[in-house]
Amino acid sequence: MSKQGKHSLIYLLGRGVPGLINFAALSIYTRLLSPEVYGRYALAYSSVTLLNTLLFQWIRMSLLRYLPKFRHEEDKRELYGSIAAGFFTAGFLSLILVLGTLWILPNEELRSLIYVALLLLWTEAFFEIALEILRSNLEVKQYAISFMIKSTFALLFGITLLHLGFEASGILLAIALSTILTTGLCLRHIGKLIFKNLRYFNRTFFLEFLQYGIPFTITFGMTFIFNSSDRYFINYFLGEKETGLYAVAYDLARQSLWVIMTAINLGSFPLAIRALENDGVNAANNQLSENLILLLKIAMPLAFGFMALNSEVVDLIIGEQFAEEAKKIIPYIVLGTLMVGFKNFYFDQGFQLGKRTYLQIYPVILAAVVNILLNLFIITWLGVFGAVISTLVSFFVALIASAILSRRVYKLPLPLLSSLKILISSMIMGLLLYLAKNSIASAHFRLLFLAPVGSLVYIGILRLFKINFFR
Repeated sequence: MSKQGKHSLIYLLGRGVPGLINFAALSIYTRLLSPEVYGRYALAYSSVTLLNTLLFQWIRMSLLRYLPKFRHEEDKRELYGSIAAGFFTAGFLSLILVLGTLWILPNEELRSLIYVALLLLWTEAFFEIALEILRSNLEVKQYAISFMIKSTFALLFGITLLHLGFEASGILLAIALSTILTTGLCLRHIGKLIFKNLRYFNRTFFLEFLQYGIPFTITFGMTFIFNSSDRYFINYFLGEKETGLYAVAYDLARQSLWVIMTAINLGSFPLAIRALENDGVNAANNQLSENLILLLKIAMPLAFGFMALNSEVVDLIIGEQFAEEAKKIIPYIVLGTLMVGFKNFYFDQGFQLGKRTYLQIYPVILAAVVNILLNLFIITWLGVFGAVISTLVSFFVALIASAILSRRVYKLPLPLLSSLKILISSMIMGLLLYLAKNSIASAHFRLLFLAPVGSLVYIGILRLFKINFFR
């Protein structure tokens, strides 16, 4: 197996096992929480994600881009010192923002939720920085183990705190505690590596990282808008219950596909960067072609299979009070996730490889504007389904804009014939699953039987097209 394949497989385990644990958590939480409480949790966690993106994302992106270039220990010390300074600066800014929010917020219940959210923000931000260092150094096993431990403890703490009477704040606190515990068990050496080198802070490195990373901050901030702003609009126009119903469906659909696509990207993109730095453009393009084909071969059939067996998956995982709404929404969110996944994990890489990351801003600004305008005008008309349409249209706009603009910066290879064969194979498999499922009475048996059968059908069609799935 190639290095790309080994790394992607380990990342797949490292993201896939936590993904299964998160499905278990979703199943449990939708049976223990009302839609209103889940909606409150979803909004709080979305806010943590937004602040994490705006304040800390530039650090992670700079690490991934620059750490492979620094081979001398003196340069690495200065890099880590600059990262430590960036973390403390971002942490201080987040504290100021939260104190300002607490000063104007009269609701005591929301104030306690914000305290927990701030703790979660700091712990998640450091955890993700530490993981980015592991990823840049190709320490894939340690990366995977850390993720699996964190997800396991988050579920255990979450169930315990919910039974103790905590609600939305209990889930946030569970994630924060699990992150702290995992950091202490697995990532202490990363913490020492970063913070002991604070005295080697290099102003030139720091400014270079800012210049490279800030466009990502703006980009991911805009991405957050067209990914998650719909929850805020739904909450404002329709209330917490509808927010919770929408968030559960969105989270199930998004996690199912996003975990896999993220795992593949985690294993493959660092190899493309190293190929470009060490061997030049041709080597990088060969690696990028392999990356895209691998992403297509796994994400496409998973998406079409999920859309075909949507009802069976929902009945297995989601609590009864959330299930009916989820079945209506999930196929569209799966399709949207597929589109934005290829934007993020392929076309956006042209901006990074070409070192013109500021251009990433334009596709997401366009998509964010489309999303906001559609949400404002159609949520009150179509309800939750209006948010689904807004999301789908904005994802499509972002994908097309990124594909067109990124090729002007770095001409990413596009193996069109192989991509078309994979798409056709996936669509045929999905159609056959959809037609066959009504012939089996038991919904659970349908899923148990048709999922492996669909996989075999897909692999067989690929073979007819002379594409080897197991390469």
